[in-house]
Formats: sequence, C-alpha cells, structure tokens
Amino acid sequence: YARKGFFELLALTGVNLAVILAVVKLGKSCEGKWLILTKSLCHYLCAVTVVLLVSSFYRMMLYTADDGLTRLRLFVMGFLIFEALGLIVTFFYIAKPKFNITLVYVTVALVYYMVLNIVPADNIIAKNQIERYMNNKCDGIDYIFTLSADAVPAMEILLENEIDVQVRSEAMGFIKRVTSSDIPRRWQRYN
Repeated sequence: YARKGFFELLALTGVNLAVILAVVKLGKSCEGKWLILTKSLCHYLCAVTVVLLVSSFYRMMLYTADDGLTRLRLFVMGFLIFEALGLIVTFFYIAKPKFNITLVYVTVALVYYMVLNIVPADNIIAKNQIERYMNNKCDGIDYIFTLSADAVPAMEILLENEIDVQVRSEAMGFIKRVTSSDIPRRWQRYN
C-alpha cells in the first residue's frame, strides 16, 4: 500500500505541477479578476498537493513508529521533504512568476541528490532499529544485518550491553564481515 501510494502521490504531484506551470505561463496575459482567479486556483491546487504530501509523510511516520526505520522509508521521507521544498518554491512562483522556475527546480533536485549521498542513512537506520530493540519495541533486529558498514558505529552498543548472546554474535560477525575489503556494490558507491 505504501509503495503504491507513494507512486500515486508522485504522479499526482507531477500532473498538478504541470497544470500549475502551464496555467501560470499562459495566464501572464490575464489582468484584473481573471488574474486573481487564476492565481487563487493555482494556489489552491498547490495547497491540496501539500495536504496530500503531509498525509503521506504522516503515514510514513506511522509505519516507522510501528515497524522501525528502513532504507526505503528513510529515502521516501527524504523525498517528501524535497517535494515540499519544490511546492514552496511553486507557491512563490504562482505569486511572482518572474524567476526561472526550471532552474530553481533543478537546483533543489541537485542539492537533494547531493545531500542524499552524504547522509549516513545506514547509521541512522541502525540507531533507530537498535533503540527499538533495546526498548523491547520489536522482536528482532535482523534488518540491521542487511545494512552497510555505515551501521557499525551504531552496532557497537550491541556489543557493550547485556543482550541476547545470539544477537551479540551476529553483530560481531556482521562487523567483521563489513569492515573487510569486500565492499558491496550499491548505487551510492558510484557517486
């Protein structure tokens, strides 16, 4: 449901932005009441998209609170924040269409992409999953053993605390395996 809903939101946002940009571009020749009506309807369409975005973000927070953080959930929440920035820029563009919106969108997308590559996602995820495990909010922490070497600093707490012997053994094996020279091929490596 979450994946299907995310792509539906993405498609709807794309359609709404295309309509808004086309109407603003074509509406530059409007004056008086028509200009006010056009801008009001564009602002309304943008606001409805924000409501959908907030609803989607809230659902992702519920999934995370219930099942913990995963790579997909973290990246989806990051993308929703990126999308919110794009919608804020769109609000300003509707009001004052005197700047190059395409250049701003490309700049925001490039900044998002660069930030995505420097955020230690696996460390953040491991901290969340381990915290949930230590607070008895989940049965196991098997997901952290699928992460990269970035998760190692967060896993050190598993070696220090009184926990299940099997989990400690798995954590030690994971740390040994990922700190070797065999680095897995993931999309972040190419960046």
